[in-house]
Amino acid sequence: MRRPAARLWRTVGALALTIGGAVGFAAPAAAQESPSGPAEPPLGRAVVPPRPLPGLAPDPARLAAARALLPPPAVELAIGGYLLLTDIADPALLARAAVVVGNLEALYRERYGRPLVGAPREAIVLFAAEEEYRRFQAGDPRLAGLPGSTGFAGKGVVATYRAQRSDDEFLGTLVHELGHLLNRRALGPSLPSWLDEGIADDLGASRIDRQGRLLPGSWSRTLDARGREIRITGGEAALRDLAGLFGPDGSAPGRLDLGTMLALDWEDFVAEQSAELHYAAAAAFIRMLLAAPARSALFRGWLAEVSDGASPAAEELRRRLGQPWEELEQQLALWTRAELARLPALGLD
Repeated sequence: MRRPAARLWRTVGALALTIGGAVGFAAPAAAQESPSGPAEPPLGRAVVPPRPLPGLAPDPARLAAARALLPPPAVELAIGGYLLLTDIADPALLARAAVVVGNLEALYRERYGRPLVGAPREAIVLFAAEEEYRRFQAGDPRLAGLPGSTGFAGKGVVATYRAQRSDDEFLGTLVHELGHLLNRRALGPSLPSWLDEGIADDLGASRIDRQGRLLPGSWSRTLDARGREIRITGGEAALRDLAGLFGPDGSAPGRLDLGTMLALDWEDFVAEQSAELHYAAAAAFIRMLLAAPARSALFRGWLAEVSDGASPAAEELRRRLGQPWEELEQQLALWTRAELARLPALGLD
């Protein structure tokens, strides 16, 4: 599931960080319970072997519901092996999406070193308006209580919406949700939230060029200048907010409590008040590991073992790294500041 992209407003001489209407990152929130009981993960709680599984064909009822909600003139076509259903009337955007989707499997294999089981079987539903997307989301009780989501994957269907979002934000959400499907085929369906969402956001936070080529490891950026202010959305905004949590020089680790965060259950990981922080931190942690050759080899080797049935718990990865969480969080704080220093200037002055 994709949360709303971080939004950062920059004014000359001041910074204000806004995520989902709240300023800054909040402390981890307790899981919210619905009147009928605790919230359920989108894929449920059934015990599933932690091994790669083939693509999942769309649930017929969900596919029929999507078709019923798409106003004419909706189109259906094949895109990167998936069935695409959409009412978006923007040929250039759809062509760019086709390139993104068509190249994503090869990029996944190269970045994480894992082969994918079988071929895609799922459907992608792209709504032009948010209203139809929300109605489709509400049709699944397990997703109805997540009003802040901008995309989801479940029952063989990936869905998101365009509305007033920028092309890059929209495509980033699509990449994130497809990342969940690739995780199922490369690692297995029963991954801990930090790993499943971290990989999905590592991909989804990457920049996509004008031709539709995703550039793994880069940071997406959409700027909206309004006088002396600039609104930033995308991966860069999440990076800037995460860096702010660690202090201006990266010397304030401990505020994240990395080990505890990576061990959170699904309900706490996606809790409204802190989900954006959790997604950003998980993706940044994975990027930090992939950035150094020795750690990259260790991480990719660990992923290979996970795909063969080994424990996907973050604590098992920490033992492989041979460092306490406090040291890893300190390194993440410094790496985040270094990534921030590599970003191009905002061009306010």
